Amino acid sequence: MWTLLGILGGSIVAGLASRYNEVAVILGAILGGMLGYGFGRSRKAAASKPPADIEQQIARIYQALGDIHRRLAALEALRGLESRVDMPAAPEPTAEVPASLAAAAERAEAHAPSAPTPVTGSAQGERLEPVALAMASGVAAAPAEPGETGALPPRQPETTAPEAARGLLAWFTGGNAVVRIGLVILFFGVAFLVKYAAEHSLLPPELRLAGAGALALGLLGLGWKLRVDKPSYGLSLQGGGVALLYLTIFGAFRLYQLLPATLAFGLLAVVAAASAVLAIRQQAQALAVLGVAGGFLAPVLASTGEGSHVALFSYYALLNAGIFYVAWSQSWRLLNFTGFLFTFVIATLWGVTHYRPEHFATTEPFLLLFFTFYLVIAVRYALREAYNLKSYVDATLVFGTPIVSFGLQSQLVRPYGFAAAYSALALAAIYLLLARWLWNKRGETLRLLVDAFVALGVVFATLALPLALDGRWTSAAWALEGAAVAWVSLRQERRLGLAFGVLLQLLAAVMYIASPFAADPGPPIANARCLGAAMIALAGMFTAFHLSRASARLTWLPRQAGGVLLCWGVAWWVVNGLVEIDRQLRQPHLAHALLVFAALTAVAFALLAKKTGWREARVPALAMPLALAFALLIDSVELAHPFAGWGAPAWILAGLAWAWCQRQGEAPSWPRLMTLLHAVAVWSLALVATLEVAWWIDLAVAGKASWPLIAHLLVPAALLAALSAPSFYQRWPGVTWPRCYRELIAGLTAAGLWGWMLLGNAAHTGDPWPLPFVPLLNPLDLAQAVALTLMVRWMRSLDAGRLREASEKLIYVAAFIWANAMLLRAMHFWGGVPYDFDAMMASMKVQTALALFWTLLSLTAMVLASRRGLRPLWFLGASLMALVVLKLFLVDLTNRGGVERIVSFIGVGLLLLALGYFSPLPPKRDAVAEPKS
Repeated sequence: MWTLLGILGGSIVAGLASRYNEVAVILGAILGGMLGYGFGRSRKAAASKPPADIEQQIARIYQALGDIHRRLAALEALRGLESRVDMPAAPEPTAEVPASLAAAAERAEAHAPSAPTPVTGSAQGERLEPVALAMASGVAAAPAEPGETGALPPRQPETTAPEAARGLLAWFTGGNAVVRIGLVILFFGVAFLVKYAAEHSLLPPELRLAGAGALALGLLGLGWKLRVDKPSYGLSLQGGGVALLYLTIFGAFRLYQLLPATLAFGLLAVVAAASAVLAIRQQAQALAVLGVAGGFLAPVLASTGEGSHVALFSYYALLNAGIFYVAWSQSWRLLNFTGFLFTFVIATLWGVTHYRPEHFATTEPFLLLFFTFYLVIAVRYALREAYNLKSYVDATLVFGTPIVSFGLQSQLVRPYGFAAAYSALALAAIYLLLARWLWNKRGETLRLLVDAFVALGVVFATLALPLALDGRWTSAAWALEGAAVAWVSLRQERRLGLAFGVLLQLLAAVMYIASPFAADPGPPIANARCLGAAMIALAGMFTAFHLSRASARLTWLPRQAGGVLLCWGVAWWVVNGLVEIDRQLRQPHLAHALLVFAALTAVAFALLAKKTGWREARVPALAMPLALAFALLIDSVELAHPFAGWGAPAWILAGLAWAWCQRQGEAPSWPRLMTLLHAVAVWSLALVATLEVAWWIDLAVAGKASWPLIAHLLVPAALLAALSAPSFYQRWPGVTWPRCYRELIAGLTAAGLWGWMLLGNAAHTGDPWPLPFVPLLNPLDLAQAVALTLMVRWMRSLDAGRLREASEKLIYVAAFIWANAMLLRAMHFWGGVPYDFDAMMASMKVQTALALFWTLLSLTAMVLASRRGLRPLWFLGASLMALVVLKLFLVDLTNRGGVERIVSFIGVGLLLLALGYFSPLPPKRDAVAEPKS
């Protein structure tokens, strides 16, 4: 049958392409026949191959039956030996029993349910043993009969091009070859005869048509008469007769205008109905297919390129009505497919070559009619075949009908604005209502068809959006639809639906990005750009939530899927928020709006995680420190101080939101990440306080003197004091993250203070305006004294270890730097030396003061070391004294005749004498302990 359809289809395509060249038509028929034969073979192979699960079950059944057969054969062999015990003794075998026979006998005995009755007498046992072995081996080695082994039936080989050619030849030469070849030749011959006679006017039209009609009726009568004796031959003749009748009536109406339209279509309807009745009565699908194929080919083969498309589609409507009538009582899938293929292929070819917008009113009704025919046929087929043990969904009609129909419809309504969108919505409504009706009617029986119709409804509803809406509204609707499809698919455990839902969200994002940006997007937030991206974000987070919930019960679902989609949704949400804030606001409100947005987002995710138990939702809430650092960067670059504009409430809200979110959901499984986030948040808030306090101090002194500098010392020092208090580690966050706050945050804060003391003392004079300068009793020195004191307090709160030792050394260095800076500032204000490195180094007053000051520091350190027995401190003082002596001879000695050089040498000499008297080298610990022992 597929071979014949291929021949007919190939001839049509070749005729249309070559404008009915005879050689091209014949070659097209041969090629079409080869393709049809190959397609038929592949369908047979697919139909004969059982499903994977059934195939496995059949294999196990075959294996079990084969095992049972072998065991029964072994038992029968052994029982047959028992009946031969009293027989005369057989001669001793001269050859040794092969090892394979012995092994076969052992296997037969092992599979036997019980051991045979022992035979008395060694001689009898010896005589029986070779026979038993031979029989057992014969049973084991005997080839199994067909159906008794576990082997599956051989699969049909795939059809290749040479095989298709050989198969086509076999179709013509095997079986009823004469009838098959004759029908094909006769059909083309009559068609060519009608065409040739029409072109050359050889015979009167009435005579030509009468001859063709008589031949058709003769074939019908002879075929009907032979339907019992030779059914295949009779059906072939009837099919050819029906096709010739179609050709005759259509030629009389279209080519010669011998029949009025009403009578012609009435006769065509009679022929269609008669062929349907004949096919149904004889249960002959082949007759129905041949009749339908001939009916569709008749106007094509007899066409002159002129005529009315209304007449053509009215004729095809009658043919499809006949198919519809047959489909109501017979489940002939091939007939349905044949009508569908011819109808829409020929309609598409006509539309490509002849359709114009003025044909819409006379073309649209036929498209709707053809769509309705094959939609109902697909439903009727499923209703009839639902209880059979085979597939009841004709996928070609179920999916092909709406796709092809909508493709044609979209071309027909292209000039009419939103008509394509309305058409898609209408298709979506039709399929969703049909799915609802079928579910109420049959329920689980038609579950596959209902799912197919629901999917088609969702697809066409999705397709309607870009046809009617702005690209961003379309993306928003697609994203929400994809989330809904994914949710339903997770509940029904359908992988394909879940993949479709996620893919639809990705397509929504592509649609959003590809859509052009409007010059005036609209009001804040309530515009397509913002809401579209927000819908994509919310859809992704909704899907991520349900993926995370379902991953515990669905083993095939990757556990990381929820986290990936959550990152997708959060990224869209954050970027959309930043873009909208940047588009709507300017400084000083930009950074503060960012803080409020981040705070509200973090609180929302923390609440979501708390209410639903969604663990991954805590991650965006815990990432609040990144927003704090980003806002601080913007403020420090763009604004005079962080609290400018609405900065104060924004920063306070952000700080409270961060603290609240951290308390709601810590993540002990990520200790390093959480430690870093805590440090970023605390330092960001401390820097905000530092910058704000410095700005207010600077404002109070009108930008003069060094008063604002104390804020850079006092605020971090206050933070260090809080982190050094034991009570801080008795409540959150110290009790949860003690090492993070005591060592990392406090340690780096102390390091920051140390670095500021090093750079700040070198760059600032410490002008206390409007107060006079007094060493130590000025704002800068007092602030450094407080900072050093709190650094010492923090250092003492540390446990013994490398961090404490390093901190102690750094504090000594900081104290030394501060003391020297305090001396240099005194020389600047009281001695008139410019506060500049080169000027200070060139001034002998400064050099003398430094020499005496370093000697006093050395004396103090060494005396203290001698009193307390601290040898390291004594050596440190001695090193400083050595540095003083070296400085005297390298620097101070160059000032020839200066009073400063005299003061330096005399002063340092007197102090050295006092040093030798008051601070001798402390003894070693073992030397002190030896006299006592």
